[in-house]
Amino acid sequence: CYAFSFETIERESKIHARFFAPDDGIAEDAATGSAAGALSGYLVHHGAFEAGRFTIEQGDFMNRPSRIFADVSGEKGNVKKVKIGGSSVIVAKGEVFF
Repeated sequence: CYAFSFETIERESKIHARFFAPDDGIAEDAATGSAAGALSGYLVHHGAFEAGRFTIEQGDFMNRPSRIFADVSGEKGNVKKVKIGGSSVIVAKGEVFF
């Protein structure tokens, strides 16, 4: 579930979001780029925002604040491209053996 609000913590952000997937063992995700991309395109397509670059906040309430940058091209009813980006830090490291 990707819940979102237009009420943000930082003034320059447009969206505050949280991602929950308890049935998949994910209590909460600090940054969900795939969901942020879909939401960004959806909001521009339906006219909630004009195309351009904006910031999505996520992870604040789990003490892992993330800022996801969306760049949407197109216009209401005709989104052409959505780019998602941001920075990251290593929070775990491991190896997988087959």
